[in-house]
Amino acid sequence: MRKIVTLALAAGFLGLVSCESEDIAFDPYADAFIVTKTVENEGQVDTLYGLALHAFGNKAMTSVDVKLTNDAEASFALEPYFNNSYDFYYETPEAEFTSEKPVLGDYNFTVLAESGEEAELSDKLFEDAIYPTDLIEASYDEEKEETTLTWNEIEDADYFVIKVYDEEDKLVFSPSRAIGEGDMTEYSFKASTAGWLNGTIPAVGKNFRVELDAYMYESGQQGINLQTKAINEISIIWGE
Repeated sequence: MRKIVTLALAAGFLGLVSCESEDIAFDPYADAFIVTKTVENEGQVDTLYGLALHAFGNKAMTSVDVKLTNDAEASFALEPYFNNSYDFYYETPEAEFTSEKPVLGDYNFTVLAESGEEAELSDKLFEDAIYPTDLIEASYDEEKEETTLTWNEIEDADYFVIKVYDEEDKLVFSPSRAIGEGDMTEYSFKASTAGWLNGTIPAVGKNFRVELDAYMYESGQQGINLQTKAINEISIIWGE
C-alpha cells in the first residue's frame, strides 16, 4: 500500500520536485480518509460523515480517478488542489454528508501524469474516527491585536491545521504547516502571523469563518497516512 504525507506537508515536498526530470520515474502517493463534522438539528448535535481522497506526486498530473473494491458502482474524479497539478483532492460536498460512515475497504487510484506515465495505487479505509470538539470559542486581545481560539481537547487527534475564509467564502489565511500537535487546545494569530494570502490584512469589524481541522493518522502509520479529518468551525468578527 502506498502511503502519503499530509496536506500540510505536501507543499514542502512538491517544492522539491517542481524541477522535474524525464529521468525520474513517476512516483505518486494516494490516501483515503474519513471526514467528520457536527451540525445542530432541533436542539441536538448530530455527527455527519464524509470522504476525502488525496493524491500527489513528483510529476505534474492530468487526472486521478478512484474506484472501490467493495462498491463497483461508486467512482470519484479528483481535482487539482488549488490549481496545483502535482496535488489532487476530493472531499464529499457539504450537502452530501450523511449519518453513516463512507464505504470501508480498498480505494483504488488510477493516476495519470502529464508525461504519459500511469500508476495504479490502493489505500484501505478503516472505520476508526475522531470527532469535532464539543466546544470552540474565540476571543480578541486589543492590546496584542490578536485572536485566540480555545477548544476542548480532541481525543486521539495527532495534529491541527487552520484555515480562515472571508465573507465571500474565499480562503484568506492558511499557514503552510500544521499549527500544533494533537493535545493542543489553544491557538493565537494576528495580522502579522505568516499565512495570510494575497496581501489580506484582517480589519476590525470584518467577518470571518474559521475552520480548525484535527487530523488522526492510521493506526501504526504516524507521520504517513491519514485516517480521519474532524472539522471544527466558528464564525468571528475581527476585533471582537
